[in-house]
Amino acid sequence: MTELTANNYKKGDPFPPRTDLNKLRVYSYQTCPYAERALLVLAAKGIEHEIINVNLRDKPEWLLERNPLGKVPVLEIGPDNKILYESLIVAEYLDEVYPNLRPLQPKDAFQRASDKVFIETFGNSYSGLYAIYRTENLADVWTDITETLKKVDKLLAKRRGNEKFLSGAALPGLIDYAIWPFIERLPQSIDIAGHNSEEFLRKELPAVHDYRKQLLADPTVQKVSLPYEQLLAHTREYRDPFPARVDPNLLRLYNVPHCQFCERVRLVLAAKGIDHEVINVNLRDKPEWLLDRNPSGKVPVLEIGPDSQILTESLIISEYLDEAYPDKQRLQPEDAFQRATDRLFIKTFIAKETVIKHLFVTENLADKWTDIMEGLTALNKVLSNRRWIHKFISGAEQPCLADYMVWPLIQGLVVLVDLAGQDREELMPKWLPALYDYWRQMPIDPIVQKVCQPHEALVARNRDMRSKLFKK
Repeated sequence: MTELTANNYKKGDPFPPRTDLNKLRVYSYQTCPYAERALLVLAAKGIEHEIINVNLRDKPEWLLERNPLGKVPVLEIGPDNKILYESLIVAEYLDEVYPNLRPLQPKDAFQRASDKVFIETFGNSYSGLYAIYRTENLADVWTDITETLKKVDKLLAKRRGNEKFLSGAALPGLIDYAIWPFIERLPQSIDIAGHNSEEFLRKELPAVHDYRKQLLADPTVQKVSLPYEQLLAHTREYRDPFPARVDPNLLRLYNVPHCQFCERVRLVLAAKGIDHEVINVNLRDKPEWLLDRNPSGKVPVLEIGPDSQILTESLIISEYLDEAYPDKQRLQPEDAFQRATDRLFIKTFIAKETVIKHLFVTENLADKWTDIMEGLTALNKVLSNRRWIHKFISGAEQPCLADYMVWPLIQGLVVLVDLAGQDREELMPKWLPALYDYWRQMPIDPIVQKVCQPHEALVARNRDMRSKLFKK
């Protein structure tokens, strides 16, 4: 998040009360072109209003109550808190409900409809430029982008003719303010693609270039629009540029720090001492390059070698690492039947653990304690049958791959016991002895100490997550 938007309201923040119910309120985001449409109309007509900026990557709950789509702008009107959203609907409403303040639409019904058609056509043509935000290497698609830009230029030139503005008047109209935010952002996108925007606009897009000059002189545009540098920073942030692989021979793990499935892979990498780099990603706002590597958008994802071969799914990745690096500590049995038995154990354990995991989203865990205990008892039996008297599932003095696959899940189960308000030290030795003993043995392993968070930190983090989830 850029400095410009760092203090925006986010999820969990209290709703800012309206102190003047007769004043319009706009829920906005500083760099959103659609929100800018509404702000331009408000400024052009001189309508008094207040702006509440929100974080669109971590939306406050009260924004979703006002617009279930979670988009801006949202207009809140009057003491009755009437709500409108969608930028053109908001803009047209403002122009119609304040007819005595600078009209922005033509009086003629056909001309108003014609303006709407142009705005729609422009939007459809401009949509081809969103590759600027989605493509890792813009040089690969620059020919297509240039073709789209020239179509936009031709469309603008045809509609504008010899007029200064699309409105056909001495001042910009709603039609101008509707497309300006997108024209405004072209130089930043062109510069990011490695071209000189001023030169490119002048030579390749003469209609766009001249139209920009005219609108930049408009006092309303000057008041509302953001400086070039701030929009450039936003465009760079939005693109979330792919972190280049400096050493293509180094394994790369796309990871979320608190993900149990990622932790499995990190345990295996650490146990085998395999050099690698970790790229942490935000699963709430997944970068396009993660989706390119795993269309499901899940982690872990392992990127391998100069050819950027991709593997997903934690167990598949872990088995691959053990097989691809046989000269390092082996984590699976040599015997094929024993390896298959380990896989069966892992699958059985996960199936039973999943039943309990779904209960985590229950607000009052005490109400579900009977179900939780039933699931824990079943898992205790599975672990006891497989582990017998051994310290680890491997039956050896060191954990094996099966240990590293189930350990993150067992950590989570013991956290659940604490969150449910149970006395762990009294309950588990008596009723869940296999789980309890294993939970005490695994943290002795140096690899677990290196990779995993201590129990107290996990409890604190999960308690905080639940507090936010249930707004306690």
